[in-house]
Formats: sequence, structure tokens, C-alpha cells
Amino acid sequence: MSECAPLYQPLHPDRDEIRLLTVKLSENSKIECSLEIVSFTDNPKYAGLSYVWGDPNATEEITIDKLSVKVGTNLAAALRRTPRAWAESFPGEGVETFRLWADALCINQQDLAEKSEQIQKMAKIYTQASVV
Repeated sequence: MSECAPLYQPLHPDRDEIRLLTVKLSENSKIECSLEIVSFTDNPKYAGLSYVWGDPNATEEITIDKLSVKVGTNLAAALRRTPRAWAESFPGEGVETFRLWADALCINQQDLAEKSEQIQKMAKIYTQASVV
């Protein structure tokens, strides 16, 4: 992923926070996302995305909060598929309610302290997810 620290607002470990990604697909298959901070105390509903990072040189541009971000092609492919999978798993829920956690985007990879703290939470993140 490219340098994109302006995307990230600080997490508060004492509030048990993580970031979740809302994914919107435009008609031209361009991936547009937004990040939000949520607390586990609010029991957020989300999907935990598990994928292989793949070749770091094979990237695709997506938009997060109106900023252009390069992600691996494996992650981009997963982002395209997951809203439909959410709708199939939760037929009563619209894709507009779909949020997911993906480590490459929901953890500020440039902030080593945050990265370490969030990696320690990964078991909880996947366990608390509505679907993985």
C-alpha cells in the first residue's frame, strides 16, 4: 500500500477501537471506500477479510475517503467480491450496510505502535466478525 497516513485518525486502545471499511463499487468497477472508527463495545457488524497479500508490485488504485491508494490486486479482487457475498450471507441487509475489516487498510501500516497493538487484536477481530 502506498504512503497514506492522512487517511488515518488515531485509534484509542482504551476504547477498544478498530477501523472498518465501507466499500462502494462504481459502475465502471472502480472501488470507492471510506474508513470509520468503531468500538467493540458497540458490537459492530462487519466481515473479517482473510486473503493473501500477494505480489507487492502488482497493485491497483482504489479510492478511500477521496484519496487515491494503491492496494495489492488480491485485495482489490476481494473488495469487489465481498459486497455480493455480504448480501448473500445476510439477505435482509442491503449492501449499503456492508463494512469489513482488512488488515492492509484498516491498520495504519506506517504506525508501528498501532500496528503492533492491532495485530494483538486480530484473533478478537476475526472472532467478533459476523462472517469471515
